[in-house]
Amino acid sequence: MDSRTKSSFTTQNPFAALSHIDDDLETSITNTDDKARAGEVTLPRMLLCTDSHGKDLAWYSNKHNHPYDAFGFVRPGGRASQVLDHKNIDGEELKNKDILVISCGTNDVSHNEAHLA
Repeated sequence: MDSRTKSSFTTQNPFAALSHIDDDLETSITNTDDKARAGEVTLPRMLLCTDSHGKDLAWYSNKHNHPYDAFGFVRPGGRASQVLDHKNIDGEELKNKDILVISCGTNDVSHNEAHLA
């Protein structure tokens, strides 16, 4: 190819259509903690501490609009001593109206260690 030949390729910015949008989108983001401090009603919380049988319980609870904000942790294959470990619960500041749900022990039975649960 001769060095005098010009390229026939043209380029376009695929994002040119978005160039008119403001870059400052943070003003439309709201912080839920700020709402709670502003005096709005917040749901009581439900902390779920489970073995693998509790998988997705928090998701289903929140999906079906239970009167609690469900969250927690799942220890697949976890024994009762692991699920009941206070390190898992101590960081959560539960109040009187909050609920703690514990579901464990099935893995202890399967290992013939039910007496430890």
